Amino acid sequence: MSTIQASSNNANVVFSETQSLLASGSSAIQATTPQFAAASLDSATLSANAGTTLATPIQTQVAGFGTASNGVPNVSVRVLNEQSSPTLSCAYLGGFADPGSVLSNLQGIASCYPVFGGSGAGTFYILIGGVSGTDISSALYLQSFGPYAFTSIPGTPAAVEIVSGNDQVGPVGLQLNPLVAKLVDANGNAVQGQTMVWSVVPAGAVAMANGSSVVTDNNGQVTATVSLEGTASYAGAAITVALRSNPNISATFQETLAGALTALNKASGDMQTARAGANFANPLVVQVLGSTGPVANYPVQYLVSGPVSLSSTTAGTNANGYASVNVTAGTTAGTATVTAVAGAFTQFFTLTITTTPTGPTPNGIAIVSGNDQSAQMGAEFQPLVVQVNSSSGPVSGYTVNFFTTGPVSISSAYAVTNSSGQASVNATAGNTSGAGSVTASITGYQASFSLTVMPPGPQITASSFLNAASRQVGALSPCGLAIISAPGLTPDGTADYTLPPITGRYPKTVHGLSVTFGGIAAPIVSVAMGANYPEVTLQVPCEVTPASSVPVVVTVQWRRQLNCERPDQCGESEHLPASHVRRDQSRRRRAVGRELCRYRRHRCLRSHQPGSSQRGGPLLRDRSGRDESGFGYRYAGGSELLRLQRAE
Repeated sequence: MSTIQASSNNANVVFSETQSLLASGSSAIQATTPQFAAASLDSATLSANAGTTLATPIQTQVAGFGTASNGVPNVSVRVLNEQSSPTLSCAYLGGFADPGSVLSNLQGIASCYPVFGGSGAGTFYILIGGVSGTDISSALYLQSFGPYAFTSIPGTPAAVEIVSGNDQVGPVGLQLNPLVAKLVDANGNAVQGQTMVWSVVPAGAVAMANGSSVVTDNNGQVTATVSLEGTASYAGAAITVALRSNPNISATFQETLAGALTALNKASGDMQTARAGANFANPLVVQVLGSTGPVANYPVQYLVSGPVSLSSTTAGTNANGYASVNVTAGTTAGTATVTAVAGAFTQFFTLTITTTPTGPTPNGIAIVSGNDQSAQMGAEFQPLVVQVNSSSGPVSGYTVNFFTTGPVSISSAYAVTNSSGQASVNATAGNTSGAGSVTASITGYQASFSLTVMPPGPQITASSFLNAASRQVGALSPCGLAIISAPGLTPDGTADYTLPPITGRYPKTVHGLSVTFGGIAAPIVSVAMGANYPEVTLQVPCEVTPASSVPVVVTVQWRRQLNCERPDQCGESEHLPASHVRRDQSRRRRAVGRELCRYRRHRCLRSHQPGSSQRGGPLLRDRSGRDESGFGYRYAGGSELLRLQRAE
């Protein structure tokens, strides 16, 4: 006999392997015929209620020749059932025996105390040595005895368990996988011979091949073969199987019509971090949509890969189409992926598990800076900073989760606090305007930042500036009438802001729209919808000096874009082609004049009102490229101001 020991984390198991020699063609180790209550097992009547363990064991002795005649220890004796239900097994007596088996003691005696499971009559074998199989022909053993008969008496029906076939999705008319349910007693033992009844909601949503009434088999199971019909709704069909004698004992299958969905959107919960063994701060939420909107009562399945566990592997959608599950981190650090599945759609959640910190226990989280900000679409907000606190002060090395709502994105879904207990992320405005939020959370506490995404200002190019009389591009002069034609000059891009009759001076602000030339407000004649874009007709201020470089500022309800315009003398003139106009795309710096200091983006926004941006405007020149004084004009790219330089 040999022993093999396997050890892990200060625990171990021992495998005992015995080799039997052959004597005259037979095994040198032999077991005696099994007995029950001092009589051969052949003549015993084995019958008991399901779940019962008999006080009298089935016994046999394993012995051999010579020194082995006194018994061979650590030889397995097991029961092999010839059916899946009912079952008979050996009660566990401790040691290293396989489940459902016992080992012979030092005298070679093996004692199997029968445990009854399932319901009905069945047969079994006693196997000496080896391993079990699906039946006697596939089992490996040194010696076998049987078959022997037994009866397991079921208890009172208590519940219906779903075995398989729940939460399927299929098209109309296609047969689904069988729906299998099991009737059990209070101890979980199968109950056979009971009549079960199937019903469907909505009526007619399912075609059932084998009728609505069936009797539980020897395993306590009933099976239905169904296909969804055209009357099934977005939520498909609810198929209930119930005990006829007590309909309160039932279970319901939810089957869903394929093709009813148009999208599965990830709502919240992605990219979270939690300590090993802790709950993640936020549930994993998805929304199921159909052609008419959110889909209620749809079964969303969640699949796990990695060291996390879920509160449920299937969650039904609520009236707004949302389904969610809670997640608990495992005991080891690492990364896990949870996949939400609805029909043919999937969404993936990435979760991170960190080691348990050794610092003080947090008792709150507070915003340090970054709350109540506004930014133009696509722009960055100031960093969002929080601090994790405890009764003994700030907590360092602690993971903070961040998640968003609305048109806002963040640089990371989590951050670790520094030595001051502070953690931060960067936020970026999305491509739609509106209110958004970023929530920082730790277990039991959270703090939310309110952010606003503003729409872009007017989209002005060199060709936006027109002479009011000729509509010639760029032919502007002091005191003359000009037109600015561009998208975004009115809040919705189409509204007509035509002025009422004016008896005094022209206004310099119309519905929040104003234009300045070199800081001088231009009188506004009208604001109306042109052929393609909204247009503002105005007078170029007479105070503008033609020889100066002049910035033009267009403001629309505080959404503003800077352009550069150098009004020149009336006459035949043209603007530089669009290829000569460049927009500074720097995310961190914006040039405000080649010879001026550079500002951080947020300072520039403060200086020029929210939503400011720059674009080179049209330059005027005569056909020779020189004005009357002999100066040529050239754009000093990337600056707010147009510089006049003497032509060489």
